[in-house]
Amino acid sequence: MRMMVVMMGMAMLAACSGAPEAPPPADPVALAKASAAQILASAPKSLGGGVRITGAAAEGRTLTIALDGMDDWRGQYSDASMATTMKRGICFEPGVEALTKAKGLVRLQSRDAKGVALPPLLIDAC
Repeated sequence: MRMMVVMMGMAMLAACSGAPEAPPPADPVALAKASAAQILASAPKSLGGGVRITGAAAEGRTLTIALDGMDDWRGQYSDASMATTMKRGICFEPGVEALTKAKGLVRLQSRDAKGVALPPLLIDAC
């Protein structure tokens, strides 16, 4: 009996003084909502070259960012190549890097200078 009490005491001490617990995983749904709110607070915002962020919305774990003034890249670049190029500006927006690290997605909904909708681009990593 005495040995059992000693063992329980040691187990409780180990639990209290052990290595710190890992932080809980980030919630991509909450991160998408927070990022959308922060981006909306600064919209419209110029990204340079005539491209502007005009809006943002959270849809589950996906952050959708609306852009105006994009050039139509089709025929010149692949979607993957264009998404890589767009990461350079988008990944610096509030919360975007944390969202992609938490397995969230960013969808860029773009319009060209004439207002014509371009195909959406997905960014899954920064």
